[in-house]
Amino acid sequence: MSRPIKAGPAEDYEALARAARPFVEEVSPDEAQRLLAQERALWVDVREPLELQALEPPSGALNLPLAGLPASALAAVPDRARPLIVACSSGQRSALAALRLEQAGYQRVLSLRGGWRAWWLRD
Repeated sequence: MSRPIKAGPAEDYEALARAARPFVEEVSPDEAQRLLAQERALWVDVREPLELQALEPPSGALNLPLAGLPASALAAVPDRARPLIVACSSGQRSALAALRLEQAGYQRVLSLRGGWRAWWLRD
C-alpha cells in the first residue's frame, strides 16, 4: 500500500498564494503608476533582499519581505489609510502579503498584477 504524497513547503506556499488572490484587489502596472502619482500610494516590495538584484524596484519602494509582515509594515508605515501597492516578482507573494496587510488594518492594499516583471515590461 502506498502512502499519500504530502506537499512540500513550496507547494503549500504556492497553494496559499493562489487561494489568496480572489480575496485581494489586483492592480495593473498602468493603474499602479496612476495611484503613485495621484494618490500618494506607497510601493511595498515583499521580495527577499537577494532577489532585488534581479529586478530592482523603482525608487521609493519599501522592501518588507513577506516573512516579516505585518509587523515590519506596522513599524514602517503607521498610516493605515495610505494606499499600498504590494509587489513581488510575479504577483503570487504579493497576494498573500496584501491579505496579511488588510488583516492588520490597512484600508487600501493592492497587489501588482504580474509583479515586477509586468511593471518592467509595461512599456
